[in-house]
Amino acid sequence: MGPISPSLGLPAPLALGITPQSAHLLSLLFTTTYVGSLYLAQTIALPASIRSQKVKSPTSAGSPEIEVQPIASGDVDAHQPEVGSRDHPETIKIRMKAVGVATSLSLFGIFWVVKDTGNYAWGQAVSFHVIHLLS
Repeated sequence: MGPISPSLGLPAPLALGITPQSAHLLSLLFTTTYVGSLYLAQTIALPASIRSQKVKSPTSAGSPEIEVQPIASGDVDAHQPEVGSRDHPETIKIRMKAVGVATSLSLFGIFWVVKDTGNYAWGQAVSFHVIHLLS
């Protein structure tokens, strides 16, 4: 049983050039790169000075306090996320950058596989990928 529409099928060089094992390994690589970037960004990219700070609570006198603006004008600052937790604004920013880099690397990997397997030039590999995304 073939594809539902002939336009969804891959050209012969790509359909025959990538083995199922290679496709699974690439999928695993892309997934671990994406998910791993979330954890590595938090442990590596978050500066140690920010990780060591804690948000001052009424019971922890003597801890350094970080100025955190309320999200809305009516918000009460009763509970702020811990510095370094996944809900802290600095951690979110760093994780978003890491995910952007991981996504860019994955896209480059896909273009490389299409170019190398199908023996396409870069322009042909990009146009092939864009045409199949839009169809």
